[in-house]
Amino acid sequence: MTSVQFGAMSTLQLAALNTVQLQALETRDLAALSSTAVRAFTTLQIGALTTLQAGALTTGQLNALSTAQMAALNTADIAALSSNQIAALSTVQIGALTTRQIAAMETRDIAALTSEQVAVLRTHQIAALTGAQVAALETRDIAALSTAAVRAFSTSQILALGTAQIAQLTSTQVAALSTSQIRAFETTDIAALGNAGLLPALSSSQIAALETHDLAALNTNALRTLTTAQIVALSSAHLAALGSSQIAALTTAQVAALETADIVAFSTLQVSALTTAQMAVLNTRQVAALQTDDIVALSSAQIAALDTAQIAALTSTQIAALEVRDIVALGTDGAAALSTLQVLALSTAQVAALSSAQLAAFGTRQIAALETGDIVALNTAQIAALSAEQIAALSSRQFAALETTDIVALSSSQVAALSGAQIAALNTLQFAALETRDLVALSTTAVRALTTAQIAGLTVFQAAALTTDQIHALSTTQVAALETGDLVALGTHQVAALTTAQVAVLRTSQLVAIESRDIAALDSSQIGALGSAQIAALTTAQIAAIETADIVGLGSAALRALTTAQIVSLNSAQFGALTTAQLGALTTVQIAALETSDLAALGADQIGALGTAQIVALSTRQIASLGTDDIAALTGAQAAALTTTQLAAFSTRQIAALETGDLLAMSSTQIASLSGSQFAALTTEQVQALQTTDIVAMTSLQAEALTTAQIVALTTEQVAVLETRDIAAMSMTQAAAFEQTDIDAMSEAQRAALAALSPIVLDLDGDGVRTLSASAGVRFDLLASGQAHATGWVSATDGLLVRDLNGNGRIDDGRELFGVATQLDGGQIAGNGYVAMQALDSNGDGRLDAKDAAFGELRVWVDADSDGLSSAAELHGLVDLGIVSLDLNAQAGTTVDQGNLLGLVSGYTRSDGSVHAMADVWFARGEAAPAPALDELLAEAPASAPQASAAVVASVIAPSATATLDELMRQQPLL
Repeated sequence: MTSVQFGAMSTLQLAALNTVQLQALETRDLAALSSTAVRAFTTLQIGALTTLQAGALTTGQLNALSTAQMAALNTADIAALSSNQIAALSTVQIGALTTRQIAAMETRDIAALTSEQVAVLRTHQIAALTGAQVAALETRDIAALSTAAVRAFSTSQILALGTAQIAQLTSTQVAALSTSQIRAFETTDIAALGNAGLLPALSSSQIAALETHDLAALNTNALRTLTTAQIVALSSAHLAALGSSQIAALTTAQVAALETADIVAFSTLQVSALTTAQMAVLNTRQVAALQTDDIVALSSAQIAALDTAQIAALTSTQIAALEVRDIVALGTDGAAALSTLQVLALSTAQVAALSSAQLAAFGTRQIAALETGDIVALNTAQIAALSAEQIAALSSRQFAALETTDIVALSSSQVAALSGAQIAALNTLQFAALETRDLVALSTTAVRALTTAQIAGLTVFQAAALTTDQIHALSTTQVAALETGDLVALGTHQVAALTTAQVAVLRTSQLVAIESRDIAALDSSQIGALGSAQIAALTTAQIAAIETADIVGLGSAALRALTTAQIVSLNSAQFGALTTAQLGALTTVQIAALETSDLAALGADQIGALGTAQIVALSTRQIASLGTDDIAALTGAQAAALTTTQLAAFSTRQIAALETGDLLAMSSTQIASLSGSQFAALTTEQVQALQTTDIVAMTSLQAEALTTAQIVALTTEQVAVLETRDIAAMSMTQAAAFEQTDIDAMSEAQRAALAALSPIVLDLDGDGVRTLSASAGVRFDLLASGQAHATGWVSATDGLLVRDLNGNGRIDDGRELFGVATQLDGGQIAGNGYVAMQALDSNGDGRLDAKDAAFGELRVWVDADSDGLSSAAELHGLVDLGIVSLDLNAQAGTTVDQGNLLGLVSGYTRSDGSVHAMADVWFARGEAAPAPALDELLAEAPASAPQASAAVVASVIAPSATATLDELMRQQPLL
């Protein structure tokens, strides 16, 4: 039959072939069979296949075989399979192989197994593998073995594994190994586990199963991977097998996990191999487990690595075993950690080896534990390093063991800590070794025990060396026993340390001996302790040395004991520091002795505390030195006590500083004694505070000195009592400063005494408001008093605004002008022309025009001949002059023309729309007064009157005919 014919056979036909017929099939005929056809073979037929036939099966035919068919293949057939055929087997087919079939597989076929195939091998299959087959497993396949498969390896199979295969084991596989398998590992295998980082996967029992030589073969990196639980599982024999480098490589956590038995098992070489970091993590039980040989083997660096708890854990035997060079390595903290039993265990050589810092770190109980031999072994540097508390902790027996060189080495603070019992324990040689600086270091208790004879026997150097505490501790009897030379030798800090009781017992001879700089060191309480006799004994230099903060300590009696020379020696700062009570205690003689600089240094409260007798005792020079704050601090009683001579010494700034209460307290005689400049220096508040009796007492010189601000400040009550001679003494500027209410309050006689009076003047020719001087000879009754006076007047080209009230066709007096004599409807007198015009502004629109009822009654008087007499020809109606409105919104003017002040200015409007100047002019009476300054003359325009336009102001001012005011006038309304 051909291969084609054979391939066409059905599965039933194939299954009918007997084994002889099957074996007669050629390999090419067998290869022609389909997978389905091959799957039709019975297990007997499969078992009958020859090795050539088996080897000829395709991978597809093999892969189609059932597990029963696979199991039916004989071992020769299995051996005949190629590596490719083996690799093509499914994992189910692999799992179906018998142990004989497994054993029959060639090593190359084993190597051909995939990781998936190896993963399905069962434990009995694994057990069937020969050592050669195990060795043939690829490394990647090793990792695919199940833990059960790994556990199925025999020790001989374990031995067959190579290091590369061992390294491929997973941590789970390693953990699955039995202890017998672990023991079967060769040293190189254990090393491979370590290199692969698999050692941490071993359990404690597995670790314990390692042989010592295996552990000793581990490199340091592998060894460091062991967990603390594994370290604990190692036996002492294991650890004893470790080399020095391995010991040094252990982590601090591994070292900390070592058991005390392991520590005991360490050799001295192993102990000396411990690093400082490892030493630092040893617990107290581990430290205590170190043998004395181990302690000796420790280096200074290792000793230095121990902490205080570790050092405290050392036994007395271990302490005694420490080498002298290692004592220093304990450090100060280590030394401080030693118990008293450990200190007792120290040899004299070890104590002598302690550094000064270590000895200084000892507690008092440790110091007390030192034996006398140890005390003798201490050198001077160690003794000097002891603290005062340590020195105080020494017993009398220990202190007596100190050598004289050690006594000399004691510091002052150490000596200060000595008790009486310790001092008593010193022999004569030791006491003789105490230096002077040691003597002054004695405690205050010891100093207080000194006798007066010992105090008197002190040299100036010893006295100068005494501390402030020792000085402070002296009794009053001891202080009184000090010689004057000793007091001179005392420093400022020592003098400052004297108590008030000690200061009080100083003899005058002792006080006089104290240097001035030492006097300055006394505080206020010490100064206060000085009696009158002691104060009187002080030199002027000593008095001057008392500090300002301490001067307050002087009592009233002590202050009164000061001589005038001592008073003069006091400086300004000292006087400034005196309390009000102290100042009040000074006598008038002492007050009179005060220098002006001292008086100027007094504060306001101090000045206010002076009695009236003390105030009267002040000289004019002293008065002049007082500051404005001091003047303001004067009480009413003090002000009333001032003499006119003292008042004459007041500067204008001092006058202005007087409080209104002081002025009220002063008599009219005192007020009248003020000079013109002093009176002009009074503030407006002070002026308002003057009583009417003071106003009546005012002299003409004072009235003449009044500023416009002061005049504005006068109350109507004060204005009403002004004497006519005082008003007559006032300038035109002053007269113009009186307000409407002031004018109303004046009598006819007072108004007649005014130096200037105002009417309204209109600029008719466009060159500004022009006037004539009072010396031009014009006379007119501006005040409507019934008597004409020489007065400034309007120029012949300008006109006066008038109203013929009595209809007689002429202007009789100031009542028919618009100015200070204009009588208002209420009977008052107008303060200025604008106030008079505002009374006619019936609609209140700020201007007089045809809308106002009285506008048609107004006239303009042009006194063409300047004779002060009106004629019908000189009176013109407003309409005739083309005037349609008068602006009542005036502003302060600054122009003085021919001695007449254009005090308030605005303008008027003509029918052609042009605007011309209009002004309230204050005509001078008699000779022209100096030109006033507007801000001193006038108040601001009324709030209801807005400012006139710049054009109006410009049209009014005629620079060629003006002069500068000689005083600034306040810009307030002239009412």
